[in-house]
Amino acid sequence: MMSKTIVVVPARGGSKRIPNKNLRLLAGNPLIVYSIKIGLELKLPVYVTSDSELILKIASDWGASPVLRPTDLAKDESTDIEWMGHFLQYYRTKEGEYPDKIVFLRPTTPLRAVETVKRGIDTFLPNSSSLRSVQPLAEAPEKAFREENGYLIPAVGCMGCPGGGMSDITNLPNQAFPTAYTGNGYVDVIKPSVIVDSGTLYGDNIQAFVTEKTIDIDDLNDFKYAEYLLSMQHS
Repeated sequence: MMSKTIVVVPARGGSKRIPNKNLRLLAGNPLIVYSIKIGLELKLPVYVTSDSELILKIASDWGASPVLRPTDLAKDESTDIEWMGHFLQYYRTKEGEYPDKIVFLRPTTPLRAVETVKRGIDTFLPNSSSLRSVQPLAEAPEKAFREENGYLIPAVGCMGCPGGGMSDITNLPNQAFPTAYTGNGYVDVIKPSVIVDSGTLYGDNIQAFVTEKTIDIDDLNDFKYAEYLLSMQHS
């Protein structure tokens, strides 16, 4: 049996920081379109799951298959595993089985190179429960603080780190710590079998896929910066 790989783009209608974020025009196209286009360039079936009829219409116009999700799975506090469970139920009902792999493209990471996304898919190892794209953090998390009763305390403990007490750890140079990474939404690859068996999105054996630094749109300043980057690409 041939392996079945699909692309899923989640795009709820609401957004607190940027109203209608996934519909907002970025260099002339709705934000969601950039992720759909990457999926189509991969020559894979592309599905968009959303509670917004308008988002789903745009998705369909651009060649993706629309999947309407319930509004209670599109709240600010809704988790990825909740809407993914709904999508998998929809897909299995429609196709009679689960896909083998899902390429998960978040619409808030619009500036991707299809070659990089393809490389992430191609390097996914069979014994991995999932693959997650990451980029190095600018500063070690051990150097961060939390505030407690008006006082600063280290946000992250570091057993065995060089230096004196915990208060000294935050003053150490970045080079004193191992490189830390943050997920960037460039491309994630997940297995429905892992989701069904473990009840988690990524499982316990997450393969790292380190990419170049990319932008994750969270506020209007990010949007403006993305527009600037796109204008530089076409200048």
